[in-house]
Amino acid sequence: MIPNGDHHLFWSLSFAVHRSLWRDLGGFCEDYERYGCEDTDFGQIAARHEVPLTWLGGAWAGRVNLNWPQDDGLMWPHLVRLG
Repeated sequence: MIPNGDHHLFWSLSFAVHRSLWRDLGGFCEDYERYGCEDTDFGQIAARHEVPLTWLGGAWAGRVNLNWPQDDGLMWPHLVRLG
């Protein structure tokens, strides 16, 4: 683990945040019309609220994309269960 990460380098390729913090920060801005920017925007919002960023190598991650037609939707039941 590497604490005190640079929020300018935050991309949402793989990250974890408690849902209460996600809600407090407002989640991803939905005003972006195309792919990108909402994650770097979220990183800057987190920085303004002094949310620490820690890098963690070797973490396992799954892919979930509910907004793209090519998504197979197999993760949806798991999201409902976790939510």
